[in-house]
Amino acid sequence: MDIKNKNKVFLIFIIVNIMLSIIIISTNLAFLPDNSFIISDILFMITSTFSHVSILVLLFSPIIYISLSFKNILKYIVIGFSSALLILLLYIDTVVFSIYRFHINYTLLELVLSGGIVEFSENTIFKVIISFILILSIEILLLIYIERKINLVKRYKISKYFIVILILSFLVSSVMHIYASAYSYSPITSFRKYLPLYYPITSNSLMRKLGLFDANEYERIKELKRSFNNDVKYPIRTLDKNDNIDSPNIVFIVIDSWRYDTFNQKITPNLFEYSKNGIVLNKHMSSGNSTRAGLFGLFYGITSTYWMSMLNNNIAPIFIERLQELDYQIGIFASAKLHKPEFDKTIFRTIPNLRMESNGSKPWEKDISITNEWLEWYKNRDKSKSNFSFLFYDSPHGTSFPDEYPDVIEPYSENIDYLNLSKDTNSEIYFNRYKTSVHYTDSLIKKVINNLEEDNALENTIIIITGDHGEEFNDNNDGYWGHNSNFTSYQVHVPFIIIDNINKSSLLSINKSFLTTHNDIVPTLLKNHLGILNDIKDYSSGVDLYKYDKNRNWILSSSYSKYAIITGEEIFEISDIGQYRIYNNRNNDIKNKEIYKEIYKEALKEISRFNK
Repeated sequence: MDIKNKNKVFLIFIIVNIMLSIIIISTNLAFLPDNSFIISDILFMITSTFSHVSILVLLFSPIIYISLSFKNILKYIVIGFSSALLILLLYIDTVVFSIYRFHINYTLLELVLSGGIVEFSENTIFKVIISFILILSIEILLLIYIERKINLVKRYKISKYFIVILILSFLVSSVMHIYASAYSYSPITSFRKYLPLYYPITSNSLMRKLGLFDANEYERIKELKRSFNNDVKYPIRTLDKNDNIDSPNIVFIVIDSWRYDTFNQKITPNLFEYSKNGIVLNKHMSSGNSTRAGLFGLFYGITSTYWMSMLNNNIAPIFIERLQELDYQIGIFASAKLHKPEFDKTIFRTIPNLRMESNGSKPWEKDISITNEWLEWYKNRDKSKSNFSFLFYDSPHGTSFPDEYPDVIEPYSENIDYLNLSKDTNSEIYFNRYKTSVHYTDSLIKKVINNLEEDNALENTIIIITGDHGEEFNDNNDGYWGHNSNFTSYQVHVPFIIIDNINKSSLLSINKSFLTTHNDIVPTLLKNHLGILNDIKDYSSGVDLYKYDKNRNWILSSSYSKYAIITGEEIFEISDIGQYRIYNNRNNDIKNKEIYKEIYKEALKEISRFNK
């Protein structure tokens, strides 16, 4: 093939793949809010989608261009494989977006590969393999067809039109986004989340210098943005301690993805019965809609927006350090691996010989492993010391249970096919499978608490049972599945049980209908049981539950790249670049609504209070 025809083949092949990629990515637009878009909004969507997708495909183009010089078989294999891989990745990204409303990224891939997000069924894996083979075949046939028909294409006309349209689209979308960002015009600025790897141009400082940007708006956006890497001062003041205390035993039992409405007599009969020995907080919210954020708040007692600061500055939780100061025997039993997210470098960084992973290939097998290992650890513990143990169950997260487990809740699906989930999917059979996995987890926790009862340990043991976050099953019929995608109650409202026979009177005085959060656990324990004398504000964002006599009207919850101010009726969600959205618990946008200024100021103070 001469250079002239090679260039034409290359160009036609790239353009066809760009069109195919645009069709695939455009499926994300089905999740646009039901707004009345004006012409400028539509123009931005068209130009930004075309220019961005074209650039994504062009990033692959050097491989294709070089491979056109290879011999036929090698040429078809390399070009077919690389282009099929791109199309498959874009398709999988749209599937991820349809379920979670975020795109594939490095962190997500690491968590998926380590089993930290989902457990893929054999059926799903088979579908992905078949899809790849099909796309590979289509790409090879497309290349062969273009090569045979290339003489019908007039030289350079297509290339000129394509380049002109691409440059114009990029310029138009960039200028429009610069203006939209400067004036916080959300129909345009919020569109970035619908395109993978899309980072549109902003120039607020330049706009301000040119006098085209309101100074007050500039400062407001700066306030909304949140730094992930600030140096921190935690605690704010040196802790005053009373070491002359009777240290209780403490057990944290956390169930991954445990949503509030699956705590009941049918689904969790054992936990429901045990809860009668303590209290259940009815409006308890996790500190995040992801495992990282949920466990962070539970152990650090501060808002989870400080995660990166603690990780980068190698700071352990005051709670864990205090347990070690008091010579607690500590046992950490997590079903999932502790290095993704980096709990071994944050929450548990000071614990020697940390148990990093569990035996078993499936979540239910790993949950058996942590239960049995905890029973062995407890049996052989040093009885002269107080002990703290943490059990983290993963079966509901993977909707996992043994094949022979009784059919408690029917009908349920044999597995969850993530490629077929949408806002039109009937969630009942998937939700029932999830409920069955919760029921299974309840049966394992029974062994732990029964063991404590048989050891007559409940009188001197504080037991906290909760979830790291919730789990959504298309509850609002808007295509949201799983977690880490919004802050409605399905993803952040979790069960919370506390059993404390040492301080029974204070426990029973808690108003169970008050709004509580994971951030409240550490200050309650440090203040009432572990001898910390400071004002709680010195080391926590939470409150002492035993002296919580006035209901708060908002709490903070966060994810990997967003945080939310949650009130009784409204959710004020802010992204890491300062864009915001206000919606209700049905995940419907609240139009023409501003966040309460006093609440907003208090929240901003809280997410920066521990910064140096």
